[in-house]
Amino acid sequence: MSYLVNDGIAQSNSVVEERSNVIVYWALAGLVCCVFSVSVFGQWILSDTHFSTVPITADDAVSDAQILRIRIVEVLSSLVALAALGFYCLRPVLQGKSIPMEGLLLFGAIVSYVLDTSINYFDYYMAWNKHGINWGTWGAFFPGHTGPTNYAESLFWGVPMYLYFGVALASIQLFVVKHLRNVVNCGFMVALLCSFPVVFLFDLVAESTIIRTGAYSFPNTIGALTVWKGSQFQFPLYESFMVGIYVSMYSMLMHYRDANGLTMIERGLDRFSSGAKFPLRFFAACAFSMLCTGVYFGGFNLFAMFSDNLITLPEYMMYGR
Repeated sequence: MSYLVNDGIAQSNSVVEERSNVIVYWALAGLVCCVFSVSVFGQWILSDTHFSTVPITADDAVSDAQILRIRIVEVLSSLVALAALGFYCLRPVLQGKSIPMEGLLLFGAIVSYVLDTSINYFDYYMAWNKHGINWGTWGAFFPGHTGPTNYAESLFWGVPMYLYFGVALASIQLFVVKHLRNVVNCGFMVALLCSFPVVFLFDLVAESTIIRTGAYSFPNTIGALTVWKGSQFQFPLYESFMVGIYVSMYSMLMHYRDANGLTMIERGLDRFSSGAKFPLRFFAACAFSMLCTGVYFGGFNLFAMFSDNLITLPEYMMYGR
């Protein structure tokens, strides 16, 4: 089996590659990721003290209009996420087809959501509005977590972001890449780099808009890399940079496929029975999603180490003490 890219260029004719166990390694890594995610979430859900809504006091009062804006964000985010699941997962099943890798990556992104609390792994770099629908956070059960562990992680826009800022935005990026290559005779990687500003600006506009609703904030940033510096709505540009890398990783996986439409993490799938293919693909997708999410948070925390711009937030954005 020749391994092909979408450009139709053969990369290898090796019989060894045909018998590759790549998907097995990815699936094993994905299984470990799932066990880790279930373990952390399980401890949190079964906790008597941490699985509960962050208390709202008189000091946390906000206007009804602001609460309405947050609810709108939660509803719209959830609807977009459901639309992505419907398009990539439900639609193929109803058509009698198997779920494509894009759909499995959505589930993988949900598994990788366990890493979300690591944005505050060392300190309070992302602040959450207590009025968002929440059950606290699982930071206390995340290994090595030294930052705050009692803040209002909003599940109804937090989880959906992993879906539409991952596979869905990657699909948009690939659309841009395709049209760039129709206009300019260039390779995929060149077009991907040229499309990076589109993803960057998309995230900058989208996140800045959501932040303006009061749903969340970045209270501690690198001042020189921050727009609207000093206000509750300040935004670190390296956030959009890391989101761009996160999305581009998905785009590369979704682009490079063999003659059978299989991605690079699915190499060797044809060696297994039909009953084994779905779990192998599912766990492989979980591993890749965890890798993408880990790269994003790893990069963000590296930037955060040099934060020098701390603002004072309203009490409703702070963590419990």
